[in-house]
Amino acid sequence: MSALKKHPWEVVSLSGDSGPFAIRMAYNDEKTFYGIRQIFRREDAALTSAAPDLLHALEDILPSAGWANYSDEELLDEAAKGNGTAPRILNARAAIAKARST
Repeated sequence: MSALKKHPWEVVSLSGDSGPFAIRMAYNDEKTFYGIRQIFRREDAALTSAAPDLLHALEDILPSAGWANYSDEELLDEAAKGNGTAPRILNARAAIAKARST
């Protein structure tokens, strides 16, 4: 299992404490740019800036959950039998696929 790496996305206010906000992203070593702008709620900006870390953490933990070799169909069968973990694994897989656009 790899160590969690912090991605260099940072929430910055474009106009005082009440926003709007942007996500400052690093590129080419020390240079940065505002990759996502005009986020009106600080909470939305915080979640957006955490997205790469959340995805990495989910991808990192999912294989250790013990369900890596189960197909989606097998997980659906387990869920139908009342296994409460199976739907969570399916939801995690779906979230990863959504984030990876697959």
